[in-house]
Amino acid sequence: MYKSPTTNQPNQLNGYSPIPGYMPVYGELPADIACPYCQTRVFTVTTKEDGNLTYAAASLLCFMGCWLGCCLLPFCIDSCKDVIHTCPNCRAPVGKFNRLC
Repeated sequence: MYKSPTTNQPNQLNGYSPIPGYMPVYGELPADIACPYCQTRVFTVTTKEDGNLTYAAASLLCFMGCWLGCCLLPFCIDSCKDVIHTCPNCRAPVGKFNRLC
């Protein structure tokens, strides 16, 4: 969150950048943003984590009869995972790309 210099209280930006008219788009690739925490212009660092699509694909494979280990394949495939965007300067999470709602 962006901290106001006068009151030192965080303002709710809901993932938006403090630059007026600029809304970062979070996807698979790093995004060029102004960090709402440290106000530094950076490219985000991305990490993958298991999300709804990963669990849905594993459940579908298990339901289809691939229960002897094949149902765990979505946990090894990065394109099934959600992407977390963090600021490389202050290491604060600034956004998330969900593969499945």
